[in-house]
Amino acid sequence: MRLKRRKEKNLFNSLYSLLYFVSMNRFIDTRKKVLFSGVLAFLALLIIAETTLAVDLTISDPVVVNDEITIQVVVSNLASNSCPNTVCYLQGMMTKSTTNPSYFGFTQNGYGDWYKYNSSPNPEEITSTFFSFTPQNNGWSGSLKVKNDPADPDYVGPGEYVLRVRRYTGNSSGPTSETSNDSAVSLAFVIPTSTPTATPTPTPTPTPTKTPTPKPTPTKTPTPRASATPTPLVANQEPNDEEILGLREALQPSPTPGAESGGKPFPILAAGLVLIGGSFMGFGAYTFLKQRRAGYNGGRGQKQAL
Repeated sequence: MRLKRRKEKNLFNSLYSLLYFVSMNRFIDTRKKVLFSGVLAFLALLIIAETTLAVDLTISDPVVVNDEITIQVVVSNLASNSCPNTVCYLQGMMTKSTTNPSYFGFTQNGYGDWYKYNSSPNPEEITSTFFSFTPQNNGWSGSLKVKNDPADPDYVGPGEYVLRVRRYTGNSSGPTSETSNDSAVSLAFVIPTSTPTATPTPTPTPTPTKTPTPKPTPTKTPTPRASATPTPLVANQEPNDEEILGLREALQPSPTPGAESGGKPFPILAAGLVLIGGSFMGFGAYTFLKQRRAGYNGGRGQKQAL
């Protein structure tokens, strides 16, 4: 507000200097001097009227407790149409930089509720949520509470910030032309730093070693050997051809189960022994039978001779 008044004062001084220059310039005729002087005087009156009718919004005496600020607000030079429906509204805001401001913060309304800073509130939100006041004698004064918003990205941590207040009419979304003066405040909230969580390393699962299944060693079953059993002969029994044939069959080795089922060749050594044994037994039997026949024939011859 003070900056605006300074600009208006500089503009008024410039118009006055121009008016003086025109009036004192002898190269300009009197008629043109009167015309230029009238235009410059009219512009000066407009500047004076605007300066006189401008609303003044001033804040002071900030008290900060736990990042909650109580500020004194004075609004003056309000006209009858400055607050439609006889009510005006206020919103507090804070910024770190005044060159390129980025506002944040909360403002408390008359019901004790906090509302977050909104750069473009709609009229319904303004009239139902914002802090309101009713002017008296073209002005108003009172306290306003504003607090920090640590979750806002524009809050960068502890330090010095600038507090400002804006006035709203409630008939439009934007604020009025005036913004309060700057008030320095110190905010102390420390933004917590998140500690990185260590990622657990997975423990490798041991792979079981495959143990080969022992295979049973095949045991070779010995092949039974055939043994020849001689058939005993009765002393007083005369051998006949059938007995001789049965003796020969008994002397022959019986086939083994393994040889029949498996088709394996009979061992050569065993076959040789059986063959030799069979030959001796056959030869002995043949000699014995021959002697028996010879004795038998001799006996019969003696009986016939008698």
